[in-house]
Amino acid sequence: MTAAAGGGGAAKAKALFEAKVAKAKAAKDLFAPDVSTQCLLLPYEPYPGEAPDDLVGEVMLEELEDNEQTRTQLFLHPDGTISHGQTDGPPPAGFCGLWQCGGEIFQMTLSRSFSSSSATLDPSQVGQMSGQIAYTVVRVFEGDVDLGSTGVGKVNGRIDLVREEDAAAWESSGATSIAAFDPLSSIKTPPIGYFVLDTNTDKELESED
Repeated sequence: MTAAAGGGGAAKAKALFEAKVAKAKAAKDLFAPDVSTQCLLLPYEPYPGEAPDDLVGEVMLEELEDNEQTRTQLFLHPDGTISHGQTDGPPPAGFCGLWQCGGEIFQMTLSRSFSSSSATLDPSQVGQMSGQIAYTVVRVFEGDVDLGSTGVGKVNGRIDLVREEDAAAWESSGATSIAAFDPLSSIKTPPIGYFVLDTNTDKELESED
């Protein structure tokens, strides 16, 4: 591959990523209009292979962190963006998510913003703060695809925490993945939790009857 061809491929990948982010940011009808949530880069460049068909559409995400378990309805769109549905955890005021899956490995990033009134804080914590206080929680998900599953436990993997300052640096870098911006990010540290992604749950339950 020539240098010109390589540069064209990088430019195309960057344009595709920016288009995904723009669409994800536009899909905020369910959230507070004054809360802005930045999309985080995917951990790696696209994994090879085709994603299983049942990963596209409605899925159920189960997260386990520090003995706390939450279930969230997500909609994985064919273009790599994500819509947020119902959850039994704290509902976000803002959301942005991206996903990609090859033949065997799944990756996803979720940015969830929360907003609360300073009146709900202890007076000693308020200080100079007033009005609404917003913060963003960013998570990276990586897991293995169970090709033998027809729905339940389709993907199992780890959850990693991303610091807000790191997310801001990656978002403004123009890179197409976290690994492309920071090769050392691929060095694994202990995960903060684990996740399971279910698809075709109704069909899976019917097969067990």
